[in-house]
Amino acid sequence: MKAPAGISAFFSLLIATAAAGAAAPQTVTLQPISMTFKQAVSVCGGTLGSITFTLGHARVVGQPGVTEAVDTAASGIDVVTFTNDSTGKSATATANGHEHTVTAKNVEVRSRNSVACIKPD
Repeated sequence: MKAPAGISAFFSLLIATAAAGAAAPQTVTLQPISMTFKQAVSVCGGTLGSITFTLGHARVVGQPGVTEAVDTAASGIDVVTFTNDSTGKSATATANGHEHTVTAKNVEVRSRNSVACIKPD
């Protein structure tokens, strides 16, 4: 039995979308920590930058050669865009200071669950 053309096309599109790597953002929860920007840069070597939380506030630092733009439109919620100045690779992360969470497509937790390292999308 042959499937109707519309159904075959739908499943082909669904498979192609999944294969393209439409990665869903992941959310990680961090432990607050007092860490210098220099320490955060060191912990997140090979990434675009890092996010930590201290006293309910996000602390954002990009690696050398990475520009970070922070939108603080909502109280305690920061939307951060990291952009590598030479390659143009970028990533966007949302830091929630109330819940100590970071949401991004490619985030890795390091340093005893206290630093979110952001990799390119």
